[in-house]
Amino acid sequence: MIKNVIFDLDGTLWQTKQSYIYAYEKLCEKYNKTPIKGFEEVINYMGVKVDILLRDLFPEIVDQSNIINEALNYSIEYIMKYPEGTCFPDVYSTLKGLSENYNIYIISNCLKEYVETFMNISNTSSFIKGFYTIEKGEKADHLKNITNNFTEKSLFVGDDIEDYNQISDHSCVYFVYASYGYKDCDEYDYKINCLEELSTVLQKIIRKERILSNYRYEIISSNDTNLTLIEKEYGLCYFGFIETYSIDDLYKVINKLVIKSKGKKLVGPIDGNTFYNYRFAINNFDWKLYPDCKNSFEEYNAFIQSGFKIKQEYSSTLANINTKFYERSQRYTLSSEYKLLFVEGAECYKYLDDLYEVTIDAFSKADYYESISKEDFIELYLESIKLCNPDLFLIYHHDKLVAFHFCYEDLEKRFYVSKTVGIKKAYQFKNILLTIINCSYKRVIEKGYDKVLHHFMNDRTKTLQAIYRGYELNKKRFVLLEYNNED
Repeated sequence: MIKNVIFDLDGTLWQTKQSYIYAYEKLCEKYNKTPIKGFEEVINYMGVKVDILLRDLFPEIVDQSNIINEALNYSIEYIMKYPEGTCFPDVYSTLKGLSENYNIYIISNCLKEYVETFMNISNTSSFIKGFYTIEKGEKADHLKNITNNFTEKSLFVGDDIEDYNQISDHSCVYFVYASYGYKDCDEYDYKINCLEELSTVLQKIIRKERILSNYRYEIISSNDTNLTLIEKEYGLCYFGFIETYSIDDLYKVINKLVIKSKGKKLVGPIDGNTFYNYRFAINNFDWKLYPDCKNSFEEYNAFIQSGFKIKQEYSSTLANINTKFYERSQRYTLSSEYKLLFVEGAECYKYLDDLYEVTIDAFSKADYYESISKEDFIELYLESIKLCNPDLFLIYHHDKLVAFHFCYEDLEKRFYVSKTVGIKKAYQFKNILLTIINCSYKRVIEKGYDKVLHHFMNDRTKTLQAIYRGYELNKKRFVLLEYNNED
């Protein structure tokens, strides 16, 4: 798990470009020198070691020791005179919050006094466990020392491709690109647009680390397109956690994915646990789904054109209510040894342990099934419950839960969503299925809806498809893709 959060300074925690310009102008004035660099050129030196910076800006001065100290003093003089707005928003609150659970370090190519000035004006010295500056080595050396001295993983936040390159040889370090900084970077594990987003990134990593604790995985990215490769045993790799913003970048990522999985079968997209989030839609819906499916035909087609084959197809279908099916389903009843229970909203919390047992049994032979811990299962369902205030239909055989149906209203109140049906294998017969679906249809009518969204159904499940056959309004396909990369 992540234990250390390491920050670059310039362009990551504060913005001091005006102090660089001020110091350059002051030095030019003192040494009676006509400026040879424009402001933008000076700013581009941010993050560069101070001796290199001054050697380039003042090549005629042989003894650089004095001018280094003078440049530092002028820069600090400006920062102390105009501290407002120097630190990025949320610096104090972010470092304070992180310090409660993580060791915070700063690594910079600047001088010691520069970091001390930052801690002074931001009032964050008590949150920072240590800092490493150019007097004792370069960034890469400091990062190597930190990662070698601690067994826990680290998170490095920076704004430059050079920051990313510093960690390329350290597998226990994630790189977060601070896109609000000074430099461009198209290689990273995660990207933040402001410091406040860092806590969300950490939560994503914590969950991913927990779910994939037994496997090695890495983020493959190109600009804003990210994909996770999960290395499995037995000649198999998974890919998932997809965020796509550019088709051109997606092709680059797919190429990297294929190269990195050489010698193994590649399957995806999956989300790393028992359940798959099928993110490739052949045609787009114009409504918000949960989980949302962001990708379009172009993304799906990029994989097909790159040699991927369809392993399995799923679909979400919006349909008018099939009243004939509803009438027929009422003919099917369960014997007295079964009982039906309905709960909604926060009341569902009480049944998550039992839902877990049913789910593990019901889906254990699904394609590329992966077990999920009860902790992660419950966390995922808690998120669902908080978001959509669901309805939960439960069928018990004597005192043992054997089936459930998880449903909810569309967040914009346009239709009812039939999300998950789980039935233990020993009880997967027609009366159970039709009884539990009949109950959800009754709920649809009670709430006044005339449309139902049947969400993420396996296209091989003919019984479920019969519910909406002939009543379809729109359909969205999803696929599980496979690439044979073993040759």
